[in-house]
Amino acid sequence: MRPTLISMSLSDVPRVLVVDDDPDLRDLLCAYLGDNGYAVQAVGEGVAMRATLTQGPLPDVIVLDLMLPGEDGLSLTRWLKAHWPVPVLILSARGEEMDRVIGLEVGADDYLAKPFQTELYMRRQDGSDMWINLFGYVADPADPSMGVFWIAEDRTAFKQAEEALKKAYFDQRLIFDHCVAGIAFVRNRIFQQCNRRFEELYGYGPGELTGQPTRITYFSEKAHAETGAKAYEMLGRGETFVTEIIHRRQNGDPIWLRITGRAIDPAHPDDGSIWNYEDITSRKVAEDSLRESVMLQRAILNSAKLMILSTDSEGHIVSCNPAAEQMLGYPSTELLGRTPAESFLLPEEIQRRRLALPTELDLRPQTDIDVVLAQVRLGSVDQDQWTFRRQDGGKFVVELSISALHPEGKHAQGFLFVASDITERKRAEDALLRSRDELELRVKERTSELESEVFELGRF
Repeated sequence: MRPTLISMSLSDVPRVLVVDDDPDLRDLLCAYLGDNGYAVQAVGEGVAMRATLTQGPLPDVIVLDLMLPGEDGLSLTRWLKAHWPVPVLILSARGEEMDRVIGLEVGADDYLAKPFQTELYMRRQDGSDMWINLFGYVADPADPSMGVFWIAEDRTAFKQAEEALKKAYFDQRLIFDHCVAGIAFVRNRIFQQCNRRFEELYGYGPGELTGQPTRITYFSEKAHAETGAKAYEMLGRGETFVTEIIHRRQNGDPIWLRITGRAIDPAHPDDGSIWNYEDITSRKVAEDSLRESVMLQRAILNSAKLMILSTDSEGHIVSCNPAAEQMLGYPSTELLGRTPAESFLLPEEIQRRRLALPTELDLRPQTDIDVVLAQVRLGSVDQDQWTFRRQDGGKFVVELSISALHPEGKHAQGFLFVASDITERKRAEDALLRSRDELELRVKERTSELESEVFELGRF
């Protein structure tokens, strides 16, 4: 009998030689093994097997039936073990313990008793596909020619559910492995599983954190114990634990993390919890930088000689520096929440501006603070001289600059008032003007005297 070539063998594909006189079972084995990536040849008796082996190449394993026409499987197994270094798997309807012992004693590497069972992807008459769980029973083990009973179980629904479950698991695993946040499954404060991002956060290689205690991510035993006590108390109540904390990377460097954890079963939080880890080091560095900048600005404001105060978008004072309190004679608590128009600007100066705005800017503001902020709200900086009134009623002249804070389009989040007391400068200017006026008057008087003297001399 000539061997039937079922699938071509490649150098890197395992080769299987099936020796069985039952054509149905032989085809079933070939289909099953071929679907699972094997290169399969099948023959029906010993002579064909010997011919196939001499023609080469050698298979990686031989699946051999015991009850073959002519030379039986036990005899062929002895011959194979004497001449060919090929593993032999006996497949037979003889399933008694003695049959197994004999088969293994003559040299078989393993012994598999029929009935035979496998799953196959098959096609119905109408063309639709189905998964079949197939069982094969020899009618008479002593006489295989009596035929084989086949039982087919439709496993399509089960397979579809299984494939859907596999796909869901694959999708979840894909998300787990490629998530930008670190994810870890913890049991009894030991890392059971974590994704690659989690390992990268702490500077570990793939798999190096699995089985490690969570203590290795902390700088001290105290920090580990205190955080754990707070966390597991909340997890036991069914709540989500959230904290921002400095942890230790493998090389000893600190890393700021935002950690979120939740127990799988709040009644037993130690048995399993899921944790998310987010690197917030950049944000913390930015916050520290901003905090230092604010402290520096506050120090500059507090030491400045200029009066500096800020308002909200409606003109209500929200902050002022010590120079403003000193100039105006008000404590900051009395200035906050009020407008400059209510606190220290003169009503008569506001009224003069109100009357000028329709002509200058075509504006007719209703309230006093709208008059003060009219020009700034149009997008420019208002610089002018104003007279301020102190809490005790005293007045002084200032150079006032009003500008918008953080403009967003046509709107502003607030306004900045910066004023310098120019009282002394105004006094000096007034004194200079008076001196100039006196000088001009004296020049006029002296000129008149000279003209009179010249006139008198001309008469003589």
